[in-house]
Amino acid sequence: EDSIYLYETWIRNSIFNGYANECFLLFKDGVLAGIHTIKIKDGVGYTDLIGVDKNHQNMGLGKTLLYMGIEWMKKQNVKNIEVVTEAENISATAFYQKNGFIVKDLELIYHKHF
Repeated sequence: EDSIYLYETWIRNSIFNGYANECFLLFKDGVLAGIHTIKIKDGVGYTDLIGVDKNHQNMGLGKTLLYMGIEWMKKQNVKNIEVVTEAENISATAFYQKNGFIVKDLELIYHKHF
């Protein structure tokens, strides 16, 4: 429940409170299926969040969202795009590598959910 609240807050702040510079929403059959939030800082583009609803995964929607964001960032003259994801998130790591991203840094961050 805490994780869901955290992501809901992140999405709400990104869309409605200006946290993200751009936000792409993807609908399938009238239902929100995915989101991509983007931030640009000092000329570097950051993919903050790509999320696809569990009922719409493995349909290529994540890749569609990623490339929508990449094209938008190119139009903003962004030359470098970075993504931060947790190393234990193997599917996300594989997704970004499959789509041309290379590992720049590895960092261990410990956290505990209560």
